[in-house]
Amino acid sequence: MTDAVKHAKAAAKAEAHLYVWEAVVQLLEGSTSPDRDMRAIKPINRVIAIAKKEQQRLLAKYDRELAKVDSQAVGK
Repeated sequence: MTDAVKHAKAAAKAEAHLYVWEAVVQLLEGSTSPDRDMRAIKPINRVIAIAKKEQQRLLAKYDRELAKVDSQAVGK
């Protein structure tokens, strides 16, 4: 059962980081972002792309870890 706890903690950590990256995207894409001049758009879009890529990576990790918890919980 300790493996299930380890995987649950890893899933929780991935989920927490997922929320952080979502906050970054929301901040940069949302209405709180100041008006952008042409010089700022390219680096901002690059950071948004990085954040979204990290979200996908973390979501996959979260899903993998939860699958491990589920498989151990039912004794597979």
